[in-house]
Amino acid sequence: MEDIDIDPPEEVSQSFAINVQKLMAAQEQTKTTDSLQFQDLSYEKRALDIEAGTEPSERAQLLGETETSPKSAAYFWSVTYYQPFFDIDTRDVKARVLKALWPFKEESFFLEQQPDLYGPFWICTTLSLALAMTGNLISWLSFNGQNGQWASEFEKLLVAASLVYGCAVIVPLVLWFILKQSGSSMGFVEIVSLYGYSLLIFIPATILCSIPIAWVDWMLLFGAGAWSILFLTRSIWIEIQTHVTLPKHRYIAAGFVCATHFALLLLAKLYFFRYLGF
Repeated sequence: MEDIDIDPPEEVSQSFAINVQKLMAAQEQTKTTDSLQFQDLSYEKRALDIEAGTEPSERAQLLGETETSPKSAAYFWSVTYYQPFFDIDTRDVKARVLKALWPFKEESFFLEQQPDLYGPFWICTTLSLALAMTGNLISWLSFNGQNGQWASEFEKLLVAASLVYGCAVIVPLVLWFILKQSGSSMGFVEIVSLYGYSLLIFIPATILCSIPIAWVDWMLLFGAGAWSILFLTRSIWIEIQTHVTLPKHRYIAAGFVCATHFALLLLAKLYFFRYLGF
């Protein structure tokens, strides 16, 4: 029996191929629709996610991290521990600077946000530079030419940095220890941040101390010290009043802050702002 080859007409083959291509295209479109139909990519939805805190951070998106992924523990002596305290918007730093310059607003300094070290770091750095430069300027203005040629004193920068950064760390550490022993939950970084912002007023006062009039310098420094203490006491006094039960210990903590501030301005006056007539 002979085999009979029955070839389909050419028109039928082309029609069948076209139908297969249409079917495959429809399936691909269905898959794409299913994968996208549950995603809301509107700007309103993203804004709500950001406000609610459910939007992944840009760093997590870039590095492919998830917000729920486990993070390695960071110890307080490591750089990783302090990295989040430098992650702050310029807008927030500006708002805190304005609060430090005008400490009469009846509201929390941090507004339920975490404290930062970015602002205090640059405040302390700027204050150290201002002290060193103003001290050298005053030394040049007071030079009478009798002891040879005037020379700048670069060691003033080292002394200024040691004085400012030393106070910005040691004073908050002692105050944190006092509050900690009294049961306060106020963190060390929070006190360092407050103390750092309290030094802001000393920057313009230091620059104005270049005026070669001794009593003007005293007035500027004591005024800046009083303004800075006012900011600190208004920010920390609630913690002291709440957790330090004995009135004697309250005044010891507040007196310690005042004494260290006035010691700072006294050392600044005697070392950096010396005139021939004191």
